[in-house]
Amino acid sequence: MIQWPEGDSKDGGQGQDVDGLQCGQMDETYHVHSHLSVFLNGEQLVVPSHVGIVEKTDGTECVYSLHTHDPGGRIHIEAPQPATFTLGQFFDIFGYPLDRTNVGGIVGLPV
Repeated sequence: MIQWPEGDSKDGGQGQDVDGLQCGQMDETYHVHSHLSVFLNGEQLVVPSHVGIVEKTDGTECVYSLHTHDPGGRIHIEAPQPATFTLGQFFDIFGYPLDRTNVGGIVGLPV
């Protein structure tokens, strides 16, 4: 399987607000899961662990409402209240593009 590096890219969530989502303490008042699978030419790409979980220099961490804990493709949605969360927000936190011809930096996809 092809795998992106663990965590957010340097262009992704590094603790700053991303698409209106803050990085802070995990709040599981609203807690659901979604699953993401990405295939390229029939080969599955691994959605990495620790997307949306930022380790700070002081040893603490902040967590976005959209995040992963392991490389299984499960996106955790943990927020103080129900809201609309999108795949675009996840990819913005992840720090990779998402559009019709570029999924996670894989370009030239058929439209």
